[in-house]
Amino acid sequence: MSTKIQYIRNATMKINYGGKTFLTDPMLASKGAYTGFLYRDQLVNPTAPLPMSIDEIMDGVDCILVSHSHIPADGKGGPSDHFDATAIKEIDKSMPIYIQACDAEGVRAVGFNNVHEIEDSITVDNIKITRFDGLHTDIEDFLPMVGDVSGFVFEADGYPTILWTGDTIITNEVLATIEKYTPDIIITHSGGAQMPIDAEGNVVKLVMDADDTIKIAQLVPKSKIVSIHMEALDHCPITRQELSEKSKIAGIPKDRLFIPDDGEEISL
Repeated sequence: MSTKIQYIRNATMKINYGGKTFLTDPMLASKGAYTGFLYRDQLVNPTAPLPMSIDEIMDGVDCILVSHSHIPADGKGGPSDHFDATAIKEIDKSMPIYIQACDAEGVRAVGFNNVHEIEDSITVDNIKITRFDGLHTDIEDFLPMVGDVSGFVFEADGYPTILWTGDTIITNEVLATIEKYTPDIIITHSGGAQMPIDAEGNVVKLVMDADDTIKIAQLVPKSKIVSIHMEALDHCPITRQELSEKSKIAGIPKDRLFIPDDGEEISL
């Protein structure tokens, strides 16, 4: 059976899989609601509007799956691009939330009362969700700021296996997990998010970019790639056009690499 992935914006998707609809990493604020990661004195993020109303986004959602929250344990902190203040306000507090264990306390602190921690794997009805570690940066001094991150593998009888990388750079563990599961579908965060590290303009990379996405596609030539997390935040420089052009040069067929527009639904 096929699955449907509706890309909303940033890392927010509706994944219809195994009879359940998962909303991922909800960032539901209107355009320009938050200060930037690069332009910290300007209201620039998100840089794109929601493609539909919050009611439309939440319609049919059974549960929330979060790769990482950026919500501190006490529930107090700056804006998160993976579980933002608008999502905290708008989502029913009894909605099931599936999240890495280290982020569960913060999500409970902001009022959610149906939080399920994923250490290794969890089963949601007939769907097995397996967690693996990502790495938000390979510069150790920045790890306390960006925190731990997770990717997830979806498995269910009769459905394609999906691997969602989450916010990670390429690591040996990420590559080994892809090779272990040889997923039918890989969802990559491909915006190349970065942060400055000094006055000379040097930056630290926080997630995969176009070249990394192509490397993933070449590693598993039978997998279909869905690339998201682009053109929604001020510190993500990779555009859809750049990824499309580079993938064409690399010989990645159009029927293998999908770069959805905000609001677009893909059946795979």
